[in-house]
Amino acid sequence: MYSSTQAGALLGALRSLLPAVAVSVALAFSVNRALSKSVGEARAALAAPFTEEIVKTVPAVLLGSPVVPAHILFGLAESVYDLWRSPRRGGAAALASVLGHAAFGGATAFAWRTAGSLPAGIGAGIALHFLWNLLVTGGMGSAPEGNR
Repeated sequence: MYSSTQAGALLGALRSLLPAVAVSVALAFSVNRALSKSVGEARAALAAPFTEEIVKTVPAVLLGSPVVPAHILFGLAESVYDLWRSPRRGGAAALASVLGHAAFGGATAFAWRTAGSLPAGIGAGIALHFLWNLLVTGGMGSAPEGNR
């Protein structure tokens, strides 16, 4: 059972989580859309980790939200977009979004805790996300629908 102090901390974290994720999703969608229009979808997919890992992590930290759940909820939001964008293939992309963003969040939190540096944590998330996007885009080839 949780103590009242633990329960209060959990509720506070949850209250800050939705605004943090809403900010993250809005910023990432705007930046990714602008990048796709200016450099094409495949190149935008390779640039997305830099913006996404920053806009997922910084609002969560500033609002006192837990980092990994913020990343997971971001992945859930991206999965809805994947399903909307590609109903035929969206199921696999949606699952990959949730699992991938959970892994990126885990890498971010682990490196932050281990190095004691938020930029190091974000850098670890960026590196893992970049490698994932490189894999799913086939390098600089075309980005599969729903995998960014």
